[in-house]
Amino acid sequence: MGGAITQMEMELRELIRLWERFFAGDIRIPPLKERKALAARLRRMSEHPPRRSSDRFRAEQLQHRFALYSANWERLLREREEGIKRGRPLVRTKPAPPPSKPVANAQVRKTVNDSDDLYSRWKQAKAGLGQTSGMGREAFEKKLALQRTRLEQKMGCGVSFDIKVDGDKVKLTARKMPSATNGE
Repeated sequence: MGGAITQMEMELRELIRLWERFFAGDIRIPPLKERKALAARLRRMSEHPPRRSSDRFRAEQLQHRFALYSANWERLLREREEGIKRGRPLVRTKPAPPPSKPVANAQVRKTVNDSDDLYSRWKQAKAGLGQTSGMGREAFEKKLALQRTRLEQKMGCGVSFDIKVDGDKVKLTARKMPSATNGE
């Protein structure tokens, strides 16, 4: 029976390596089949425990280690599916497309002169992408006023701003004001 336990310990070490490779992105499919096979062997062994106390101890330790690793693998798989990342990214992929919330481009385009509304939509778009804004209302309004002055001088007419989500970035876009509002 001691040889069978040694064999299963080696299989667990190999299974751990396979899961590490999967989470590192080296292999695409999780080693669920191998995990299920080892779980079945461990279950059969627990139904007929070894006679020697040292073998029973090793078998129990092996079952305990397998249960801990299995729980950890399930958690990591669930986090990966939900897009939760701890520390380093779990998957080397392109960022997820922005959520289909009606925050920026999905709304009917309108001219936005009210910086409060623009600021709240900017924060909402950032939050929709899972990003932090990093800029307070005062700093945002100051930056907006600077941009407005610079662009109005360059274009020779009034400008309006809007929020645009482009991939994984939230951008502030400027447009010429319609000529009716410019007095032309």
